[in-house]
Amino acid sequence: EMPDSLEILENYAFYYCDNLASFIVNSNNEYYSNDEYGVLFNKDKTTLVQYPIGRTSTNYMIPDGVVTIGECAFIANVKLTSIIIPESVKTIDSYAFCCTCLTNLLIPDSVITIGSSAFYDCTNLENITIGNNVTTIGDDAFAECDSITQVIIPESVTTIGDGAFRYCDSLTSIIIDSNNQYYSSDEYGVLFNKDKTTLIQ
Repeated sequence: EMPDSLEILENYAFYYCDNLASFIVNSNNEYYSNDEYGVLFNKDKTTLVQYPIGRTSTNYMIPDGVVTIGECAFIANVKLTSIIIPESVKTIDSYAFCCTCLTNLLIPDSVITIGSSAFYDCTNLENITIGNNVTTIGDDAFAECDSITQVIIPESVTTIGDGAFRYCDSLTSIIIDSNNQYYSSDEYGVLFNKDKTTLIQ
């Protein structure tokens, strides 16, 4: 239970608290709040701060109105296989989804930024759909996602960070929208810069 006085909760504060099933925030707290499932948010629920990894549910629908999925929000969760992201979300922060049981994910068109290591080590993630307005895919964003076989990069992407698909052992092709002005791919699914003078991955 979070007291009225709490102002700052650092990342990893409840890292690997395997039995933590809910956060309860006193209604008088000026900085944080929780939903009916015990998920921790900032006060106006525009940022999802942390999902309690001890909660036994296998699915979660992020509430509409959330703009940012915070750093480490779902890190170390081993139960969630399905997470629905609403069209209100614009930013997925670093290490937001480092959860090994997640199998499929739709990143909606509202999302602009996928942070560094956002999906790092999501080893069971088989299908990922990247929304049509994403501009930035951070360093190591999908690194060690061992089950992904294909990634389609939309026209909107301007930056793909170093090692974005590093150690994706099942990845056979990266497909770039032909209208993308910064990147391209060949018939083998190899990722290049636009004029194919640099082989990226």
